[in-house]
Amino acid sequence: MEDQVSKLIRQRDRVLTLAAVSFVFWQGAQLAQNIVQEGG
Repeated sequence: MEDQVSKLIRQRDRVLTLAAVSFVFWQGAQLAQNIVQEGG
């Protein structure tokens, strides 16, 4: 049972990390797009 809990915690951490990295890339792309539009 303890192993399954640890496995679920690791999976949750991976999903949260992936979501955070995806969010940062998305925000960076939005920022870059806004900078290009303002400069153009």
